[in-house]
Amino acid sequence: MSRFLLFLFVILFFSNCKEKIKYTFFDYHTFENNTWNSEEKITFEFNIKDSISNFSKEIHIRHNSDYKYQNILLFVHQTSPDNRTNIDTINILLSDEISGKWLGKGETDIREHLFVLKEKTKLKKGTHLLVFEIAMRYGNIPELKSILNISEIGFSVKKL
Repeated sequence: MSRFLLFLFVILFFSNCKEKIKYTFFDYHTFENNTWNSEEKITFEFNIKDSISNFSKEIHIRHNSDYKYQNILLFVHQTSPDNRTNIDTINILLSDEISGKWLGKGETDIREHLFVLKEKTKLKKGTHLLVFEIAMRYGNIPELKSILNISEIGFSVKKL
């Protein structure tokens, strides 16, 4: 009996040793009527108190299966506490280019995607600002006025 209890204790002990995700910041913006209008810039503001640790910056996208594009193209404006701004254009692939099957997680018509913006990076102490803006074009239309069937965009900063 004592061996069984020892075995059970060891199993319970090691099952609780999973590494827990330490989010420094995690927030979502929900789009009204599942529509992101092109003039709407999505802003996330977060504070960093630890300039020694490494962090991962991640973008989270939720859309439904009626989303008509295989990707989403975004301008990302990042402003650090010293007011330096960096602007990137990122392309997040949402479906397989060949099969057209949705990537990401989800069993229903809602799909969730995780895109690592920057992995293993040091961040300066202070307030950081991150702004997302639609960069999508369609054929000869210079920019789309809105993107339909996108429900949320999120941003997280994870301490590694």
